[in-house]
Amino acid sequence: MDPILQVHNLSKSIAGKQLFENTTFDIYPEDCIGLLGPNGCGKTTLFNILLGKDRPNSGEVQKKDGLKIRSLEQDPMHQSDITIYDFFTRTAQTENIQQQIKKLEQQLDDPVVYELTRHQEILDELRTLQTQTNKTSGSAQLEGARERLKELGITGISTDMPMKNFSGGERQKIALASILIQPQNCDLFLFDEPTNHLDIETIEWLEQKIADIPSAVVIISHDRYLLNDLVDRVFEFHGSHIELYDAS
Repeated sequence: MDPILQVHNLSKSIAGKQLFENTTFDIYPEDCIGLLGPNGCGKTTLFNILLGKDRPNSGEVQKKDGLKIRSLEQDPMHQSDITIYDFFTRTAQTENIQQQIKKLEQQLDDPVVYELTRHQEILDELRTLQTQTNKTSGSAQLEGARERLKELGITGISTDMPMKNFSGGERQKIALASILIQPQNCDLFLFDEPTNHLDIETIEWLEQKIADIPSAVVIISHDRYLLNDLVDRVFEFHGSHIELYDAS
């Protein structure tokens, strides 16, 4: 079985602190990986590099063509003024589509591109991606998530409701419901502290949902019970080195 994502000799430092160096690993389609380490060691930074939101100092990340990634941030709704519609629209786009749109928009920011024949191709590609996004708008995604939200005890929400109206636990449940819509349509899920603000009953619900995901999963968590029940591989930070081993 071929890996869906490969990391080669990855190194990253921030403000003179070496987070990790010469890190190499593969992620396979059915992996469930626990990413462990103390606060501030670089776990979230590693996630951001895998997502293309941050860049390493050296090394590379290779992804299979068209790899679709969904991620749960540690604080998924820190912008309290956004609405339910805004949030579901953002999560409707996989990281792959978001990165493609951003790349094309950056190309269009360069005045030189308008002098090239490639200009029309870029516009056509951007329109195609935007059409895909419109088909999975915030409204459509919310409708798709209502079953999950009902399971979590959240009903009666509308797209124009601001996220600041909800408690931390409710926001976390909404975020989980948004990325767990049709999990078979995604190749890789990245969960950053998914049990934050959740009660025991909801954690048990989440554990079952993650177990049912037919794709690769990487979880950052301090919840050892969750990890013990789910993961089959462990990537653990020891200083600037990441040790890889089987969970068994």
